[in-house]
Amino acid sequence: MDWETTGSDEYEQILQKARNMKVEIGQYREVNKNSLKAFFSLVIYPEGLKILDCRYFVSGDNRWWSMPSKEIKVEGKKSEYIPYLTYLNKEYYDQLKKHVLEALSHAKPKSNQVQEGLF
Repeated sequence: MDWETTGSDEYEQILQKARNMKVEIGQYREVNKNSLKAFFSLVIYPEGLKILDCRYFVSGDNRWWSMPSKEIKVEGKKSEYIPYLTYLNKEYYDQLKKHVLEALSHAKPKSNQVQEGLF
């Protein structure tokens, strides 16, 4: 589907879905290595899509998160990170980022529990 040529009714439905989405943060594991603060899993409802190995960053007043990514090393240059997945619809992705950051502000690691998995 070409998001640029989607009919206005269909496009509005996509945006409405984005505004009403619910997200859940799980498997929150603090790292505190420079700006990288934690790894976490993300569930997007109502689809039930679970995404593992997301990353949460904080630097000064700036907060952001990223989808799972692959590190590309180039000799003599800084590594680049290519996300394994993203959304074609920018407005939908912007809403997702907003909802996830809100959920991350309430996320806490489970005390005294070793979290295993892909992290």
